[in-house]
Amino acid sequence: MNRIAFLAIIFLNTTWCYGQIENRWQPNSVYKNKNVKRIYVYENSPKDLSEIVEFDRIGKVTRIEKYSASYNARTRKLKNAEMLTHHLYNSLGKLSQKIDSIIYPHYNSVSINKTFYNYKDGHLISSRYFKGRFEKPYSETIYTYEPFKSTTTIKEDIQITYIKTKRYPGRGTN
Repeated sequence: MNRIAFLAIIFLNTTWCYGQIENRWQPNSVYKNKNVKRIYVYENSPKDLSEIVEFDRIGKVTRIEKYSASYNARTRKLKNAEMLTHHLYNSLGKLSQKIDSIIYPHYNSVSINKTFYNYKDGHLISSRYFKGRFEKPYSETIYTYEPFKSTTTIKEDIQITYIKTKRYPGRGTN
């Protein structure tokens, strides 16, 4: 009898549990073929909304609405949108601009950050990130191919404060 009760508890617990897939993003073709318009992402429990992702008819991300973290039922009732991200595409279907609106509810203010992407021959060659209302870019990333390398430079006014380079081996090398 104890064995049956134990197995019943294990079975019921596995059906009631909420599972989260760690790699939740799938290729755009899956969203296009299934005509997905919106995805609701939950973090800690089925009631803890983390973000809402919206897609266009082609299956590309157009808007991401991220919500503040909540750790218990009381803070879950006070959840606010923390950041809105809009993705804009050029005529070739490549991402050309990303606009982040960061919302500070305690200060009743919004900060808008923009990222511009530049392409040449279908390849991404650079991205420029503008923080707040600055006229000069806060950071700039240059991409080169064969082998792939990206170099990010962060500037404050004219002084370079940080340079980071990532290199990936080319095809056919170990």
